[in-house]
Amino acid sequence: MDVRHGDVRNWAGEFTEHLGPSMVRQIHLVLAGVPLYATRDGLLASNPSAGIRLPTPIRREHGDLTLQQVWAPAIECGVQADVVLFLAYMGLRWGRWPA
Repeated sequence: MDVRHGDVRNWAGEFTEHLGPSMVRQIHLVLAGVPLYATRDGLLASNPSAGIRLPTPIRREHGDLTLQQVWAPAIECGVQADVVLFLAYMGLRWGRWPA
């Protein structure tokens, strides 16, 4: 495996420019698992993804919607109001799609 610590650091830095901190951390976690097991099996001397400084996730307060805030768009959707109500009351997750 010809991947060095600096390569992983630069790679993570490129993701940081385009994705949120949480997504970068998740991607790094997956990447770091491959050399971790190779190191444990003696195939690598060290894990090049170990010790990479990753962006800190941003904690934001999220408020709950009022009944009026849920029902207003549901009514606007007409026959598909059930979709809005389902999503509102079943617990949407906060996040963003990569651009």
